[in-house]
Amino acid sequence: MNNSVLISLLTAIVSLSIAFNSDRAYAASVAGLHSASVEVASQQNDDRSAAFTIALNQVLIKVSGDEANLLTPGLNAMLNSPEVYVQTYSYRDNPDYLAYLQFRLSQQPKTQGVEKPAPQSAEKQTLEQPLPYILDVSFSAESVENKMNSFGLPIWGTVRPSILLWVVSEQSGERKITSSSDSSVTDVAEIVAQQRGLPIYFPVVDLADISAVDIDELWGLYPESVENASRRYAPDVVVMVRLVDIGDDGWSGDWLVHTKQELLSGSKSGIDLLGLWQGLFAQVSSNLASRYAVRKSGESLKDYIDISVSNVSTFKDYARLKKYLEALPPVSTSMLSWVNRGEVGYRIELAGTRDQFYEHIALGGGLVPQLRDITNGSGTFIESDTLSLEQEGDGNTQVDRAPESEFEAELRLFSQNGQDNTLDSGPLVEYFSWDSVGAASL
Repeated sequence: MNNSVLISLLTAIVSLSIAFNSDRAYAASVAGLHSASVEVASQQNDDRSAAFTIALNQVLIKVSGDEANLLTPGLNAMLNSPEVYVQTYSYRDNPDYLAYLQFRLSQQPKTQGVEKPAPQSAEKQTLEQPLPYILDVSFSAESVENKMNSFGLPIWGTVRPSILLWVVSEQSGERKITSSSDSSVTDVAEIVAQQRGLPIYFPVVDLADISAVDIDELWGLYPESVENASRRYAPDVVVMVRLVDIGDDGWSGDWLVHTKQELLSGSKSGIDLLGLWQGLFAQVSSNLASRYAVRKSGESLKDYIDISVSNVSTFKDYARLKKYLEALPPVSTSMLSWVNRGEVGYRIELAGTRDQFYEHIALGGGLVPQLRDITNGSGTFIESDTLSLEQEGDGNTQVDRAPESEFEAELRLFSQNGQDNTLDSGPLVEYFSWDSVGAASL
């Protein structure tokens, strides 16, 4: 191997080491990115049309990851005709409205003429009147994303980084760590996170967590204070939040976000919990979308990556690998290049950047990076040979036997095109191992 090849290989090793952190992350598949729910006063056309616009706004923010994208020139035309993209919609009673009516009834004077005193609002819940109905709207994912592509808007896929929230709050001088069962804090956070398409969760705060986390260090927002305790949850992103009850003025909050690549911080004061979570998750969503959301415009030059994937020995492995590659947002197309004893080669045409390709793979599940020599020792690639494909119910079938599968057709077409079994992109190939168990979790 000459020096130029060695330097190229070492460069790839460094980039892969950065992209694939030693901690294997466990991303989450987010459902409902193209759906939204909006409160409405009635089921009349005017209220429904206005709600469609609000719902489409929410979907565009979820799918792109950043509300700043709503300022894109020309996007108003799309928002002015939201019904074009509606797939289904339905109404349901708003449970908050029913709870509000019950509360109002409880405040009515008693028969003796003595009014019942208003309850103390320890959780600072507002008494604004909710609307009677909720309109659930689902938009056509294909239509919405095609239109977004035409405007050059980024699209953030369904597989997103998991976010662990360590929250310490202080009320009346007493501090406590928020657990996953503390609904007074978690319910509002989960609603806002869902509106942003962010998969969040809270620690259980059991004996293991309590012994691993010093509450005073957590209060100081020191990242090291939750490092060990976070490992059991295997998050992609760790967020530390300090909440202070400041009486009638609402809440004060400070936070620190650790995304493995960088640290972000922010704060809000004098607002309710809803506004605080909105500020926090807007920052987190915008930062993550800048790394994972892909602009699929045809104006820029296409980039390619040649990869080799081992541990692909059956038809089922191949089918799942092909589906996995095609589902990666930064991948435009994937073309089978060669097959060799349980390994397959693909040429990947990128819709996004190489960094985004690495980022999406590093979310976990599917491909595991493998660093090794790219040749068979003589400086040439090993010739391909017949691959046994294990199809359900058919036993072992060689590639030259009927019926011809999609995999077999690709191999035949590859051979008919007069290509040999080497890659023409140069000596550098990036190696992975297929993790079918990890892929199944996505």
